[in-house]
Amino acid sequence: WFSEPKFPVGSMVALGSGATFAHARACPSSHNLCVVVGVNVEVPHAAARGNKIYRVLPVGAAQTFNIEERALKRGRLPKKKR
Repeated sequence: WFSEPKFPVGSMVALGSGATFAHARACPSSHNLCVVVGVNVEVPHAAARGNKIYRVLPVGAAQTFNIEERALKRGRLPKKKR
């Protein structure tokens, strides 16, 4: 909670395997890419590692949502096919 954020504001992230089905439905793109808008936006409600709460904006959407750090991973753009 007090440590340095793993993903700073403005970084590109993707939904990891810990994300819920509702989070996956909120991302309209097939790659589940999001941009971090806020860090530590509310007090964590779980006593676990990676429980820092982020506010993210999905690429191609207009609504933000809150998600825990442990449900995110570094966002990578897919390779372009020739």
